[in-house]
Amino acid sequence: MKDKSEGHINAKKENSGSGYLPNKSKFIDHASKFSITSLKPHDTFEVIMDLISKIFDSDSCSLVLPNPNTNRLDFVSAYGIKAEELGSSKVPSSKEICQWVFVNHKPFISTDNGNKEPFKDLLRSESDYETYNVAVVPLLLNGRCLGVVEIINKKSISAFTPEKIELLKALSQKIAVLVENELLFDRCSNQFYQRNTMLDLAREVNTTRELPDLLNFIVITVAELLNAEASSLLLREGDVLRFEIAYGEKGTELKKFTVPLGAGIAGSVALSGKSTIVNQAEIEGSGIFKEIDKQSGFTTRNLIAVPLRAKENIIGVVEVVNSRNTEGFSEDDIALLEGFSNQAAIAIERAQLVEKRIQAEKMATIGRTVAGLAHCIKNMANALKAGEYIVDKGFRDNNMDLLNKGWNITKQGNERITDLVLDMLTISKKREPEYSLCDPREIVTEIIDMTKEQASDKNVRVETKHDETLDKVKVDRKNIFRCVLNLFTNALDASEKDKGIIKIEIFKNKKKPFFGFRIIDNGQGISEENQKKLFTEFFSTKGSKGTGLGLSVTQAIVSDHGGSIKCDSQLGEGTTFTIELPKGI
Repeated sequence: MKDKSEGHINAKKENSGSGYLPNKSKFIDHASKFSITSLKPHDTFEVIMDLISKIFDSDSCSLVLPNPNTNRLDFVSAYGIKAEELGSSKVPSSKEICQWVFVNHKPFISTDNGNKEPFKDLLRSESDYETYNVAVVPLLLNGRCLGVVEIINKKSISAFTPEKIELLKALSQKIAVLVENELLFDRCSNQFYQRNTMLDLAREVNTTRELPDLLNFIVITVAELLNAEASSLLLREGDVLRFEIAYGEKGTELKKFTVPLGAGIAGSVALSGKSTIVNQAEIEGSGIFKEIDKQSGFTTRNLIAVPLRAKENIIGVVEVVNSRNTEGFSEDDIALLEGFSNQAAIAIERAQLVEKRIQAEKMATIGRTVAGLAHCIKNMANALKAGEYIVDKGFRDNNMDLLNKGWNITKQGNERITDLVLDMLTISKKREPEYSLCDPREIVTEIIDMTKEQASDKNVRVETKHDETLDKVKVDRKNIFRCVLNLFTNALDASEKDKGIIKIEIFKNKKKPFFGFRIIDNGQGISEENQKKLFTEFFSTKGSKGTGLGLSVTQAIVSDHGGSIKCDSQLGEGTTFTIELPKGI
């Protein structure tokens, strides 16, 4: 046992003297001062338990109070032998002395009765401590019992005299005032905490979040806020409420149920717009929709339901079920939940609008994609039909020139279809690049060789420039090759015959481990309006010759590498595309 200090009395067992009894009035006056002491309530309780134990020359003294969250009594403060064990034990049985005194509001006094069977039953305890006499008095205040004080094993011969019992009763009144003050303080502190928490949660619930995450946050929050076992959120769909999400035991079972408007508590709240508390769900006529309990296997003991009101519309109901507090839900709980639910309703309505807008944008994108694909495939099909017609005519006329011409048109059409499919796969989802070491100069050389005939047909001059200090880099060679090829062929298409000049530069970023390609042409340039649409799927300035996917694919590949692409252009002066990529090594 620790020594007590700073107002605590050093009351070790060996220092206890029999017959110690100060003047009653001085003792009570001394105890009364604890009500205005600067000590914390539990510290005050310890001091009083020390004092009583010394006065009564007993082995131990305990303060036992009801736990508001259970139906049991708890040892709040204990002094003396077995104090640590008592401090962690409960009083579970109705046969316990403390429970009897608490329920009946009457003191229990017994001396040297350890051998009597009825007394032994009453003294049954979770501790193995042997009890041979005991005094337990109720802490009464305004007709209510707030707890009990228990004194065990008085060592003196006189045991519990009437005078000492009267003294204990008088002191218990002072302790009752202390307990009441602590309960009031705890209640005020809890209300203050709840309201501050509610304000924080109102701010939190209005942050940007997707609808499923928002609903999950709401049901978990309200259950914790009101110290309840479960909660659910029902959203209105026409003439019924649907369990959108539920938290707690059997929560997943509830999602398959609907509640008609006007049925049960939730249906009535949605129809009337008035919050409801039911603290005795088992009573006939309580309004609980018992069919859901029956089918889900959940047992509703008590319930609070408030409407989710967005402006003038009730979009749903929040239910909080089975309060862990013995007294159930209160009007304060309604006020707290209504304040939070009003904010939640606005957030839900906003999230629903955002979700609808996103869905509409998805549908619009799908529509544009289908329209773009249809346009591209139509052009390719026309080219294939033209090639087919020329091939057929070459067969009929036995003309090899026509056969070759028609076959070349057909091959080009097949290549365009293949490119379209590859481009669609590239932009359909993010893909991890397949990295390998390569020389950027080899990529440029290969592209120039591949497009040599096209450049020659238009008499376009191609110039190259590269940073001699740039070594090999680690990229997805195949896809970066596609990107540079796309930009180079775009530059060829934009170049004027006999006047076109295209420059391909390979550079190294001197400030960070990046390198890049720069493709510069002196072609017709791109308007500011079209520059804003360059990377949009199916946007093309080439008419039927383009799919409108080349730049979108290029941007997707560059983005997958963690790089960037930009365009600088002036109408009539030319265009510069710059790709910058991490070196990867």
